[in-house]
Amino acid sequence: MRGAKVVGMVVVVALLVGCGRGSAAADGAVGTATPLPAGVIVAQYAYGSGDAGGGHGTFLSLFDEQSGRHLRDLVHLDEGSAWDLAGFSRTTDGSIVYALAHRPLHGGDVANPSPEAGSCGGSVYRLSAVTGQVRSLFTVVPDMTIREPAVSPDGASVAYLSQPCTAAAGHPRTVAVRAVATGRERRISVPSASAGHVSWRGDGAELAITVSFPGQQGGADAAGYVVVPADADGAQPRRTVRPAPDPGCLVTAAAFVAGAVSSGGAVSSGGAVSSGGAVSSGGAVATGADDIVLAEGCPDLVTAPARLVQLVGSGPDVRWHASTGLCPNGMTLASNPQGGLIVTLTASCGDREPVDVMQVWSAQHSREIGRYVNPMQFVTGST
Repeated sequence: MRGAKVVGMVVVVALLVGCGRGSAAADGAVGTATPLPAGVIVAQYAYGSGDAGGGHGTFLSLFDEQSGRHLRDLVHLDEGSAWDLAGFSRTTDGSIVYALAHRPLHGGDVANPSPEAGSCGGSVYRLSAVTGQVRSLFTVVPDMTIREPAVSPDGASVAYLSQPCTAAAGHPRTVAVRAVATGRERRISVPSASAGHVSWRGDGAELAITVSFPGQQGGADAAGYVVVPADADGAQPRRTVRPAPDPGCLVTAAAFVAGAVSSGGAVSSGGAVSSGGAVSSGGAVATGADDIVLAEGCPDLVTAPARLVQLVGSGPDVRWHASTGLCPNGMTLASNPQGGLIVTLTASCGDREPVDVMQVWSAQHSREIGRYVNPMQFVTGST
C-alpha cells in the first residue's frame, strides 16, 4: 500500500519539526515566511529522492498546478525524526492546517505491539497563506493519537481521526471535533467501525465520514460512509452507514464538493432524472448544496480500476460515475476552490513498480497534474 494521499493548494514556508518529544521546534523548516504564490498545489510525499528532489524523510512541498512540476519543499522531516507529518487540509482563505504527531514508542514486545502509554499526542498548526507565518492551534494529549486534521469552512473547528495511544495497533479510530477558541472537544463514532476520512460540507453544516469494519463478517460490514450534522456527538446508529451505490463495491474515501452545475442532469441509481435541481436556460441542472464524491473499490480495495461516483447531495441518487484506471488502495479526495476534485492515488496495485498520480476532476472529466515514477517516492496526500 502506497499510503493515503493529500494534495492541496497553498502555503508558504515552514512546518515545525520536532527535535524532542516534548514540543515541536522550527529546526526542520525549509524556506522563509512568504505569501503563497498563485497556481500551486501542496502535496505530501515520503522518502522521495528523485522526481521531487530532497533526501529521505517526509516532505510538504509546492507543485505547479498546471504542469505538476515540483517547485520547492516547505517542510522536511528526517527519516529518523520523532515526529510525523500527520495530514493537512486547506482553509477557505487558502491557509493550511496541519498536524505534527509524535511517533509512538514501542516496548519491543512482539506479542503486544501497541505503543507505550503516553507516547502519542501531537499538535495542530495553521500556516497563513497571506504571511507565511505559523501559529499553534491546539495540542492533543499524549494518551491519544491524531491524524488527518480537517478544518471547518469558518475555521472555528478542526475534525481529526484519533484513537487511544496504547490501542493504536488495532483499536477503531473515531472522529474528534475540537473547537479552536474554547478547546472543547466531542467525539463521533459508529459502533465497531473505524473512521478513515472526514470531510466538511461547504457551509459547515455536515460531516461526511468514511468507515470500515476491521472484523468484517459479511455484506453488512462493507466499508461505507456516514453523513452527520456538524454538531453531532457520540455514537451514531449502525443503520446510518451508507454502502457504495454500486453493488459489490466498497467505499474507500468520501469528500464533499460543490454541487454547482451538472450538464447532464442528476440521474438516480434507477436511471431517472432527479427532481432535486432547477434547470437553467442552458439545460444544465444547478444544485444549491454540495454533493458527495465517493471513491469505490470493486470488488475490494486492492483491485483496479477505482471508480469515482458523484452523488446528488448526500445520495443515494447518482449524478455521474467514471473509472479512474488507477488503484483504490490509498486514494484520497479533496475539493478545490473551483468546485472540482483533487485525486491522489497510485497506478499500480502491486504487480509492478508503483507510479503515483495526481489528477483534477471536473465532473466526470479528468486532467492529470503529475505522474511521479521514482520507486522510492510515496505521494501521500493532496488538498
